Amino acid sequence: MVTAATVFRDYETDGVPSSDPHKPKKAEIRQLLAGYEAIINAFLSDGGLIYTSKASLDADLAHGNHSSAWVIGDPISANNGVYMKIGASGVGSWTRVADLPFSFIIASDAGAGTPNAIQATTSIPVSSSALIWTNIFEDNTASPVTISFNGGTPLTIKTNSGNDVAAGGLTAGMIVMGIVSGSTFRLVSDQASAAIVAAAEAAQAAAEAAAASINIRRVAGRTALKALTSSFVTKAYLEEAGRSGWFSIYPSGYDSEIAADTLEGMFIRLTDGGAAVRDAGWHISGLNPQWFGAVSGAADGSFSTDSADGFIAAFAMSALVGAKVVVPTGFYLSSKMLDLPSGIIFEGAGTNEGWEIPFFDLASTTIDRGVTVCFTGAGAKSLTLDYCSAMHHSGAYRTNSSRPYMNANDQYLEATDWTDGNASGATKATLKSFSAMVRIGGDGLSGKTIVRNIRFAVACDDGVNGPLAGYLLTNANSYVPWASWDVGCLNLNPYTTLVEDCQFVGFFGMKGLVQTSIRFGSTQSGGRGEMALYNRCWFQGGIAVRNGDFYPVLSKTASSVTVAWSPGHRFDGSGTIFIDSTSYTYTGLVYNAAGSGTLEFTGIASTTNVVVSGDDRSTVHMTNNNGTTQTVFRDNNIRDFWHPSLVERPSTAFGAQAGKYSAAIELVGYPIRGITFENNTVYCHGPFFLLMQGARNVFFDKGTLEEKSYRTALGGALNPSGAAQTLAIVGPDSSNVATWPILLRGDVTLYGYPWSGRTNIGPVGIVPSGYRYSAFNDAFNGFRYQHLGEPSQDKPIVWDTRLPRRYIINSGALTVYDEFFTIDTEGSAAIDDLVSIKAPAWIKRICFKTTSSARDVVIKQGTLAEQFSMSGSDVTLFSPVQSIAFIRNDANSAWAIEGAYGPNGTFANVTTVGGKVVSGT
Repeated sequence: MVTAATVFRDYETDGVPSSDPHKPKKAEIRQLLAGYEAIINAFLSDGGLIYTSKASLDADLAHGNHSSAWVIGDPISANNGVYMKIGASGVGSWTRVADLPFSFIIASDAGAGTPNAIQATTSIPVSSSALIWTNIFEDNTASPVTISFNGGTPLTIKTNSGNDVAAGGLTAGMIVMGIVSGSTFRLVSDQASAAIVAAAEAAQAAAEAAAASINIRRVAGRTALKALTSSFVTKAYLEEAGRSGWFSIYPSGYDSEIAADTLEGMFIRLTDGGAAVRDAGWHISGLNPQWFGAVSGAADGSFSTDSADGFIAAFAMSALVGAKVVVPTGFYLSSKMLDLPSGIIFEGAGTNEGWEIPFFDLASTTIDRGVTVCFTGAGAKSLTLDYCSAMHHSGAYRTNSSRPYMNANDQYLEATDWTDGNASGATKATLKSFSAMVRIGGDGLSGKTIVRNIRFAVACDDGVNGPLAGYLLTNANSYVPWASWDVGCLNLNPYTTLVEDCQFVGFFGMKGLVQTSIRFGSTQSGGRGEMALYNRCWFQGGIAVRNGDFYPVLSKTASSVTVAWSPGHRFDGSGTIFIDSTSYTYTGLVYNAAGSGTLEFTGIASTTNVVVSGDDRSTVHMTNNNGTTQTVFRDNNIRDFWHPSLVERPSTAFGAQAGKYSAAIELVGYPIRGITFENNTVYCHGPFFLLMQGARNVFFDKGTLEEKSYRTALGGALNPSGAAQTLAIVGPDSSNVATWPILLRGDVTLYGYPWSGRTNIGPVGIVPSGYRYSAFNDAFNGFRYQHLGEPSQDKPIVWDTRLPRRYIINSGALTVYDEFFTIDTEGSAAIDDLVSIKAPAWIKRICFKTTSSARDVVIKQGTLAEQFSMSGSDVTLFSPVQSIAFIRNDANSAWAIEGAYGPNGTFANVTTVGGKVVSGT
């Protein structure tokens, strides 16, 4: 049986638009209507009543209660419907109870209206409750289109989706169905699909034309960026993670930049030969290493992406375009050295959240506030530093039996050795290869390099908590092997370098910071070690300012000079050396094994200007560069090895990673001068605070030295600060003083520096801590007093660290210009009297000793100006290990005895208590 839904369906295959619109067949329509007629006839045969108006229905009440009737054809469409009689025959009324049971109404468009204002007629009135079926007489030519039924109010035709019919949407001969809805005729079927397709195609063409007229693109990645047409597109926004940003598109050019930018961070070659260039905001904001592939992640061990190449590419591009490199906050990994070209700025974004070395907070809120670069693996050990040995030939190294590891093989308090220490006779030592996390100035160019606000840390992974877990307090008594990086920061061209708000953290094989002006294996040139500033940084593993070794001349002939042999010497069998900055060519190198060994440079044209004795003794060195000067360390935290376990570096607890003792501050080589330490804090667990060999004009201003307890075994008992703890070595021991007079030439100034003890800066050895300073007896105080100088003194304390000047008595008198000096008898007599000493007014205190135990000096009691007031007794100095000190009496310019010092606490003719004169004998 046919139904209206099947006869008047929209498409040939119901519900399938692609099967084309369905055209109803007349035979099916007649079959459908015949069914309706049968229903009507059945209604009428059963006594049904039909009226053409409601008025005629209301006039006929002669029907029983519940009788039914239809009203069909009333001009008021609302009156048409099914009615039921209420009340007995002759009385009551008719009540509308339902719509007429017509499923649809057939209308006819005979062309009475216009294409866009259709007039249709029906055999029965239309209503909103009936589906209306009508033909279309002619194509519509505009939009909107209206239709009126039986001369009624025009209704706007709306499509199934509620839109106005498009022009051509109603075509001649098509059948449409719809319902009356207010002031509209809403189609159940729809306008012609051809029109829709045409409109869509037109819209598409218009959109494509519009898009073709726009020369800005958004691309998901570099592949899509490279596919752009450079002759048309002028701008593109790259959406690739980490690399996002605007690019300008050029038809050609930028060949050298593209060739340099191999990781496509800023300059990218398009497929058609054009160039995509990152827009120029980076001139102000800086280059982001993430543009070149650097990636940040979690510090908990779940992240393993290596960002080394991204950093390195960013540095290269920074040097090329002249913009700084700014790292977004986060945690990064690097397996390679970060090699900074001279003159670039490398800085981290975010806050400067300093870790309390060596215990780190691994909370993400801490890590993510700043920039951390963690170095994994061992790094490429491809670096060398020539002409810098442990300086054993200087005598400025010590053993100390009170320390637990001094009896182990080759355990000394010495300079860091950058050779393998394997020289054999005249054959030079090989160089030690090492790695560095950060290198500055390796390109040999000058320029102000700036590094700021970044934490550089050596990985120390416990296999559970990530690459920084070895620094955790929970691992304090454990040995977690660390990545074997040797140096934190290697500064090869310190000229105007600024390193600030940075941390170099790790258990370095050599040093946390190394500054030198030696580069490229050249004996003639090097970097400029001037005006470097290290500000508010943390240096774990100590710092070293190193320049080339130097060798005092022991003797000479007309054509040769001789120096002490060293296991780290780097002299060739023939070549060029420098003696007091003058170049000398030699033709042979002869080793003599006698004693500690010597090296003789032979075949020298002339040695006339070489000095072999006294304060002006000549020195041999292999470099003649600018050296280091005007370097300032300000407000830094400087620490030695400093393992969380507090175990010393040489301990076997560290297995193969155990090392030698190393000074927290090391100033060694030629030439080094003008180094300032201002308001730094120095921490030492090891026994070795300061090593100076050859440095001069060194200034310590304010700050703190803290000597800390140490352990000899993991989890073992703490050893308190004690004998020979936290020592400084600033010259040769007494057995080498005679051949090293130039070693300490220059001044060391200490001002208001609250050490945890007191020191003597001079030719030093090792004595138990707690001794008061002795200027000349080769003894070194162990930092046991609060200040250097009187606590109330607010002016600089200047110590002349040259070997003390020797004055010879002349007729019982001396005129001196030093506070510390030695004296000798007139004419090398076995005994001589010293009656008076004349000195400039600025000298308020003098301290002196004799030159030789074979010659005694009797200091005569006196009462006049420039004479000695000693409680009525003369004092005899009979050994160089004795010294005596006087303070000027401003009232009469006499010298009042302050104290006398000697190995046994007493001198001839004087009694001392605690090293101070109390009475004469």
